[in-house]
Amino acid sequence: MARGSNSLPKKVGRFEILQQLGEGGFGTVYLARDPILERQVALKVPHPHLLRKVDDRQRYLREAKTVARLRHAHIVPLFEATINGDDLYIASAFIEGQPLDAVLRERRPEIAEVVGRDPASG
Repeated sequence: MARGSNSLPKKVGRFEILQQLGEGGFGTVYLARDPILERQVALKVPHPHLLRKVDDRQRYLREAKTVARLRHAHIVPLFEATINGDDLYIASAFIEGQPLDAVLRERRPEIAEVVGRDPASG
């Protein structure tokens, strides 16, 4: 991962990093450009310490494979998952808008109502 002067990586794999979108306990998400397919992607890069063991890397890959098989209008498509030396990332479609955590905070009462609803009552 080549780093720029402002501590953002310049590239991860073939992807050119444009900006950081967010960071959490698992890793960092960047807005990146795929120079081959000429499109923007959300690039999820796990914290290196979380994938030091082979078992952790295999779990990461299994989860990526599971997500890649999902097809639904409300699930972000996964384009690529890479585990190659120090390059560990998941590239998925970039969906412009609010981060999911902000949407969940705003809609918490509505979500709680749906989650708490008895499925038998319709």
